[in-house]
Amino acid sequence: MGVDGATLVYDKGNLSRANQAPVDEAQASYVSSLPPHHFPDLLAIPLSEFKTIEKGTLTGFSYKAQQRQIWGAGCTVVQSYSPGLAAGQDAGVHQHMDKALVKLKALKDSLRRRQQPGVPRSQAHGRGNWQGSQCSASSTASAPPAEGCPHQGRGTLRPRL
Repeated sequence: MGVDGATLVYDKGNLSRANQAPVDEAQASYVSSLPPHHFPDLLAIPLSEFKTIEKGTLTGFSYKAQQRQIWGAGCTVVQSYSPGLAAGQDAGVHQHMDKALVKLKALKDSLRRRQQPGVPRSQAHGRGNWQGSQCSASSTASAPPAEGCPHQGRGTLRPRL
């Protein structure tokens, strides 16, 4: 491979059996990350089995090193855990959950309005499903949307064919 004395470094996006085979065949040194979905057993290892660094710039950083086979080749696998990174990932998950909850609440409210007797159909449907009698388009679609139509201000309606 022409990598004598070099260490290949690549991320999990480039790691596959097909890509790894020539690296192993060449007995090249490499550092890579493993896609977690390929190795769920590694994710199952509890943090209590990790060693925590207690001094220096990596204080609080935890790791676990072990020898194991990865696609038939012996490797040293080093797993790591960073409290700061974990907190950031947790915050990201919660941010996505909050956005999803807002959307689900809007859907729930829309469905409830639909079920209320006496609520005009135009108010019962959520955005994008509004098809009240005020909102119509002819095959020419040259007139602007009627007053109260959610398409108002978006130009003329396109005809429904």
